[in-house]
Amino acid sequence: MHKGEIFGFLGPSGAGKSTLQKILCGILRNYRGSVRVLNTEVKNRKDSFYENIGVDFEFPNLYGKFTALENLLFFSSLYGQKKQDPLPYLERVGLSADAQKKVSSYSKGMKVRLAFIRVIIHRPALLFLDEPTSGLDPAFARILKDMILEQKKEGKTIILTTHNMHDAVLAPPPSPAQNFFSTSKIS
Repeated sequence: MHKGEIFGFLGPSGAGKSTLQKILCGILRNYRGSVRVLNTEVKNRKDSFYENIGVDFEFPNLYGKFTALENLLFFSSLYGQKKQDPLPYLERVGLSADAQKKVSSYSKGMKVRLAFIRVIIHRPALLFLDEPTSGLDPAFARILKDMILEQKKEGKTIILTTHNMHDAVLAPPPSPAQNFFSTSKIS
C-alpha cells in the first residue's frame, strides 16, 4: 500500500474483513506471523501509534450522555495534534443543528456520521473504515464518500471494509486496492 491510496476489502458478512481490520489497528493481538502498519510491528506498537490512525467500526463507539460537540472535544483531547474546530465538520455532515443534543437521542445514521467525524478530526495519516456508510440514506452516504475521497487527496491512506459494492468503488480498479473475501480464512 502507498500513501494516499484507498485499499478495499469486499466480502460477505462473516468473511473476516472486520477481524483483519482489528488486527491491523492493534485491537486483536492473538495472531500468528508479522503485521506491519506505519512501519511498526503491530504487536510491538506504542501508544504513539494511535496518534497516526483513525478507526471507525461499523457500530459507532460514542458516549450517549455527551452531546455531539462534547464527544468530539473529548476524543480530540486524547491526541497530541493541534485541535480542530468540530463545528465545520458537524455542518458538513448535517449535524450542526444537533451539536448540543445528547448522542443517546441520535438515530443510527446520525451516530454513523458523528463517528466518522470523530475518526478524522485529529487528522490521522491512516484511516480504518469498517462499513462507513452502513445505516445512511443515499444523500449522507454520498457526503461521507466525498469526504473519504477528500482524505485520500490530502494524502491519507484508507483501509475500507465493506460488503456493499457501492462503497467498494471508492477503491477503483485497475488499482490492486480491491481484495475480495469469500471465506473467513485469512492467510
